[in-house]
Amino acid sequence: MDICNNYTLSSLLDVVKTELSAKHLIPALFIALTIPDICCGKNTPKEKYIKWYDTWVVCGDPKPIITGNDCYNLRCSILHSGSVDDGFALSCDSRNDIHLGHIITIITDNKSGDDNKNIRININELTERIIDGAESFINQKGDVELFRLMDYGKCKN
Repeated sequence: MDICNNYTLSSLLDVVKTELSAKHLIPALFIALTIPDICCGKNTPKEKYIKWYDTWVVCGDPKPIITGNDCYNLRCSILHSGSVDDGFALSCDSRNDIHLGHIITIITDNKSGDDNKNIRININELTERIIDGAESFINQKGDVELFRLMDYGKCKN
């Protein structure tokens, strides 16, 4: 790896694709769930994350894998290892489906008291759709600069 390198969203998408092709599904998913945050800018509120996901990933699909709200809750549950206000929980069934490339989610609407709904999410499919949305975003809005990784002893400013 070149340690004097600028990293962009495109670079990050390449990493996610590499992780997927190597069957490293969980790292790929973890990174993919941060992509809407990156595209929205600093301190992304929930509403902006959901809007970005619904605009660039769902794109009017009448039967999306999950909604922007569900994706945001999945992100919070996975990346913060806890539950969120909407009663979202992450679990695996007895066959450990997470290792087979699926996540089983349980979503409860605490406000209306509706019953839990179970959603089985294919990690590959969700991650690939987020990648596709990010690539469309880059094509229309331009790439996002992330950071510059430097070895101060070897790199020029």
